[in-house]
Amino acid sequence: MSPEGVVYSTRTRCVSCAQLITITNLYDTGLIFQRVTIGSLPDNVLLKIFDFYRMSLLDWRKAWPWHMLVHVCRRWRCVVSASPIRLNLQLLCTRTTPVRKTLDIWPCLPIIIKARDFDTSRDLFSEDGDNVIAALEHPDRVCQIHLGGLTNSLLEQIAIAMQEPFPVLTCLVLKKRIKDEIAPALPDKFLVGSALRLQTLHLENISFPALPKLRLADLVNLYLVQIPNTGYISPETMATFLPVLTKLECLSIDFQSPTYPHRRTGHLLPLTLATLPALTYFQFQGISEYLEDLVARLNAPLLNWVYITFFNQLVFDIPQLTWFIGRTEGLSIVLLSGSLRFHLQ
Repeated sequence: MSPEGVVYSTRTRCVSCAQLITITNLYDTGLIFQRVTIGSLPDNVLLKIFDFYRMSLLDWRKAWPWHMLVHVCRRWRCVVSASPIRLNLQLLCTRTTPVRKTLDIWPCLPIIIKARDFDTSRDLFSEDGDNVIAALEHPDRVCQIHLGGLTNSLLEQIAIAMQEPFPVLTCLVLKKRIKDEIAPALPDKFLVGSALRLQTLHLENISFPALPKLRLADLVNLYLVQIPNTGYISPETMATFLPVLTKLECLSIDFQSPTYPHRRTGHLLPLTLATLPALTYFQFQGISEYLEDLVARLNAPLLNWVYITFFNQLVFDIPQLTWFIGRTEGLSIVLLSGSLRFHLQ
């Protein structure tokens, strides 16, 4: 049922303007009083149908298949092309998309770059990697980046390509392939120190020690997963950086190994606590000393989910974590197999 009380039904599997697709107006009477083919519908009704179809497939992680509609007929193509904002038209570029050959064929629309894995048996400058780099050459159009299974060499090329502003980028997910070699750190000039529209940042097995210098005014989700030793950021620096992210709701800090270069030696704690006003989810994996130094400086009044995992620590002293949790009403503590879980009751 559509929002306007119209039931759409099809009598054919393939959709075209010439085929018999009927619309029955039921309204509130329960009577059938009109029967038309889809080809007789005005453009504004077609647009509503297309938009309803888009919303039924809504998935922020990928572009919806609007290109299928523009291949039906010229009229449908005109209707879709005339409303790129309402229909949220985007181009999906994968590792197999021949970007340099085909990108100019389509309208100048926002670009989603998505590739789960790469063929490591092939050269960096194989078609796989080259397609991704080619898409990154349009920074003013790239709105989402989801790249997994990255090799060191390809990560280096991506880091070089992204040393300029990406003004419409809202989601950045980079996952390096898990291997023994040391991964290169993302440079200080990555994103030219600013990603003001970025809402989700997910880095996995990737070092980015310059992260606290990055301006992230709209960031909602920050996932630092399997942080290498080369990507270490001190709890003091992290506690200064995080409160600037006033929209941050989800935070994950997950270290690869129990390394803490600057263990506590009677550090003086701040007289006032910095507040994370929107934080509701916090996940941490590491050693208790790091977590203690971090939460001793923070307050998160809306927090309702906390997951803590300590490395090989059967005995640990966590007074700062206890006070941190105590400052949030309703959180309870559950100890499960060496991990601590807190949830709002």
